[in-house]
Amino acid sequence: MRVSLLSWCILAALIANVVVYLWPPEKRQASVSEPPPGIRSLVLLEEMEPSVAAETRLIPETVAVETEQAIANTLAETAADSAANNATDNAAESTPANPAAPDGDELQEIRITAQRLSLPQRCWLAGPVEDNELSERLNADFAAAAISMDLILQTVAAPPDHWVYLPAPAEQTEVRRLARELREAGIDNFPITDGALAGSLSLGLFRSEERAVAVREKVRGQGYPAEIYRRPRSREEAWIALDDAGREALEWPDTAGLLAGYEGLQLRQRDCPVEELLPRQ
Repeated sequence: MRVSLLSWCILAALIANVVVYLWPPEKRQASVSEPPPGIRSLVLLEEMEPSVAAETRLIPETVAVETEQAIANTLAETAADSAANNATDNAAESTPANPAAPDGDELQEIRITAQRLSLPQRCWLAGPVEDNELSERLNADFAAAAISMDLILQTVAAPPDHWVYLPAPAEQTEVRRLARELREAGIDNFPITDGALAGSLSLGLFRSEERAVAVREKVRGQGYPAEIYRRPRSREEAWIALDDAGREALEWPDTAGLLAGYEGLQLRQRDCPVEELLPRQ
């Protein structure tokens, strides 16, 4: 039974092969499924019709010719533009230029501008200008150098004031009693309401330390614990603002200390204001 079934299978396979072999070629090609729309298929040139294959072979050659022609046109346009630019430049160079030579004032302005553009810029103060005689001399020198004299006020430390006082008692009622007692003893006083000595009794404010010491000792001699407070003080001074160009025009040396020919006048370097560091338009 097993041999008979195997024999039938072999026979069926042989019959199927004979039928496929004897089937017409046109029927076999028709049975091949076409690719779906929108999907490109790859076809060998050998499988195309002779006329279609010849046209297909010519496509790369046509594209190469068109590309070469476009490159040639671009190169020609570039060469034409370059020639036109060279002609314009040559014409400009051949045109004679006769600018007017700068005069003395223009040369001076050029030198000043170049100096201002060269950093770092240095600025100076000359002073203090404390009396009219010195101010007149400086005005004359600045006018001779053709520069303006700019005065600025500088706040400087001054010798302190000497304040003679009695320290504040623990209670305000004691302050009033002590003030009345001092007046009866012939010592002028007044209460200090603010600052470092608030609540104390002032016995006098003096510029001279000797006078303050004398008053303190007198009050102490009468049995009161007087003290001296040195109160800081400042004052304003007039100084001249300069830059390098002005200092050189006046022929003032680049040194600190007293200036030759000016008693009590000093030359100090200072930080330049921001606007003086910028080029002037």
